[in-house]
Amino acid sequence: MSCLIISAMPGAGKTTLIDNTHLKIHDSDSQQFHYLSDAQGNYLTKDGNIVTHKDQRVPNPNFLIDYMSEIISRSKDNEIVFVSAHKEVRDLLNQSGKPWVYVAYEATIKAEVVDRIRSRKSEQPNHIIADVVAENWDDWMDDAKTYPAPLTVFLKSGQYLSDVINEIIDWHNR
Repeated sequence: MSCLIISAMPGAGKTTLIDNTHLKIHDSDSQQFHYLSDAQGNYLTKDGNIVTHKDQRVPNPNFLIDYMSEIISRSKDNEIVFVSAHKEVRDLLNQSGKPWVYVAYEATIKAEVVDRIRSRKSEQPNHIIADVVAENWDDWMDDAKTYPAPLTVFLKSGQYLSDVINEIIDWHNR
């Protein structure tokens, strides 16, 4: 099986799936590439201080180059690579011609997803990520309905990647 690339929105259950499967999966977390950040995923100001509000984040001018290099590298050693759901990343995946899957949400479960992100146990700045998701939800859901991905899977209330991964793998292996 060639490496399957899955572009999944925050809160979809990537980490939980990795921790509970026999599949060799890597989560190429874009936080380490999209904005200046430290090894724990904390966003940093230009001076190296930890960001406390999403508006303080500093974009990485080499985001797409650095991130795509990471994806290509990780796809050599893994069965599945999770990647960001940023539109720029999805556009590059389409241009690459590689098979990939977009995992989004049904538009009606915004509150559930935002709560998932705020309450998950991780070292990431969950409150900032949850604020970004809440602020951009409607635009992201509108985009997901029409985005030309090879396959788009919409998670329903209570669903996570672990609930749909076999369906995705079956599609990939066709």
